[in-house]
Amino acid sequence: FPVTIGTINKEHKKELQKQQRIFQQLEAKIAQLQKDQATTQESLAHPDVYANREKFQETEKKYQNITAELNLLHKEYEVVFEKLMELEAGSE
Repeated sequence: FPVTIGTINKEHKKELQKQQRIFQQLEAKIAQLQKDQATTQESLAHPDVYANREKFQETEKKYQNITAELNLLHKEYEVVFEKLMELEAGSE
């Protein structure tokens, strides 16, 4: 059966909604990780953590893991943002 404009628009809209949902989820994850990162950074400066080598190393590792995950999410965010821009431009 032939592909109609309506079918293309429906698929396009579906993909746009999917990317918007992914984008919103990424925004939420990034916001939460940024909070976690700030809290962990504050912990690193806390005298109790700073004075306890084991606790400090544990907290520093947590901070590095959060930072690494944030970097990955920011890259994914940029890719999804580009897709969204393309899809929105195509729906005009």
